[in-house]
Amino acid sequence: MRTAEPQQLATDVWPFDDHRLPELLFRYRARNFAETLSVAEQQRWLAFCQLRLSDPQAGAPNTLKAFSRALIELSLKATPEQLKVLAQWQEYSLVLKQRLAL
Repeated sequence: MRTAEPQQLATDVWPFDDHRLPELLFRYRARNFAETLSVAEQQRWLAFCQLRLSDPQAGAPNTLKAFSRALIELSLKATPEQLKVLAQWQEYSLVLKQRLAL
């Protein structure tokens, strides 16, 4: 599988022994080869990301809301150099919110 072309990952049938592996393959494709996703798969991936980054019960160790609170907390004690890094992280989180319509 590691040597497969991205399009093969989308079209070939993979005989997995573990029932969790098809979902992991889907997430791998979505993260690394988004162009191989069908429209339905793109919608599925968007919904997964939205849920994962907004609902603490969805299994993510950190939601965007919790991440924003942590950034504020850290910025109170940060050095000027650290503030620059935190600002970059904040910008990234804003881009994610916009891209995922959160």
